[in-house]
Amino acid sequence: MSEMRSYSSLADVTWADVELPDQGLAIEIPEGWEGNVDEGGASFFGDYDGDYRPSIIVRTGKAEQPGEEWFDEFTSGIAGMITQQVADVEVVETSRFNMAPLGAPLFRLLAHWPAYPPQVPATTQLHAWVWVSSERVVQFSATTDVAFEERDLPVFEHVLRSIYLEEE
Repeated sequence: MSEMRSYSSLADVTWADVELPDQGLAIEIPEGWEGNVDEGGASFFGDYDGDYRPSIIVRTGKAEQPGEEWFDEFTSGIAGMITQQVADVEVVETSRFNMAPLGAPLFRLLAHWPAYPPQVPATTQLHAWVWVSSERVVQFSATTDVAFEERDLPVFEHVLRSIYLEEE
């Protein structure tokens, strides 16, 4: 087990550029995080804090239906769907903005998830979906123990906003 990293600010984080050509994107990940890249996407893991470690997962897939209208409908209902399916999930906030350089719409959801003892602590999760086209939707998920939210959430936000989408 490695020593726990502590960041007092994002200025203390050294970033590694990671190219994901099969996903058509690049991303910045904290240097030293373990990564696993496959044809479906990539998973990155920070240092263990006890039995748990922060994680970031980026996947790319096709929209369930063609057209950006599907994305609008999906994102307008996802928060309600999550809270109906998982008891005690608290949606903290949602937001929507366009990602540079393509101006792709992004929907962001921050939530607190309950603990599932004894293995999984209460977690803070940042999820985002980026509509690139009917053929390409990027899903971003980042998770940490709620005890480390203050340390990890700024890192997750930076990673999310660092996604560079390549043109199709």
